[in-house]
Amino acid sequence: MRDNLINMPKVLRPLCRLLEIVAECHGVTIEEVLADGREGARVEARIMFCYMANKEFGLSSVRIGKLIGRTHATVLSNVASFQKKLDTIRYVKWAYDMVMEEITKELEK
Repeated sequence: MRDNLINMPKVLRPLCRLLEIVAECHGVTIEEVLADGREGARVEARIMFCYMANKEFGLSSVRIGKLIGRTHATVLSNVASFQKKLDTIRYVKWAYDMVMEEITKELEK
């Protein structure tokens, strides 16, 4: 799975950096985010990554799913789940803003 991200076309490489920043924010590795399982911080990181890749980078759920080894339905569920959390939980909004600030700095370089 990670090979899909590392070997992606240059135009999509900011997604790999996004994944790194999101993983770091949640205290997990990229491998943990991409691994199977539904527990803990890795899931929260995966959900945030799916949301940001879709809403901020404009990738389709199919494309995101192929990159992280999930179905498009799973990605859509992750996006909806994160949107609810973003709207209702302050620390989720804070973490999202921190990741956005960091990725914006990266893209401006």
